[in-house]
Amino acid sequence: MCRVQDTACRRIVVTHGTDTLIQTALFLAEKLGPECDKKVVLTGSFLPERFRESDADINIGVCLGAVSCLPPGVYTAMQGLVVPADQVARDSTGAFHRIP
Repeated sequence: MCRVQDTACRRIVVTHGTDTLIQTALFLAEKLGPECDKKVVLTGSFLPERFRESDADINIGVCLGAVSCLPPGVYTAMQGLVVPADQVARDSTGAFHRIP
């Protein structure tokens, strides 16, 4: 079983590497199913937080704000966008964006 599934917590923030963040979000969404009453938001950064130009601070801030007001489900929070797991993609430059 998945720890996210097993916990009693209803608001969950997951920090994750950006290379497979979308795949993990999709996995969690499938594992938890549409009847899930939890809010799960995954985020990461292109540069580690210790670097001056890191996006870690803004991504975690957006993530923490979003987890409080979203409806239940699994989301990604990257580059100022909070997107359901099944509506996010990365383009050839590595940027995250919403897909229809």
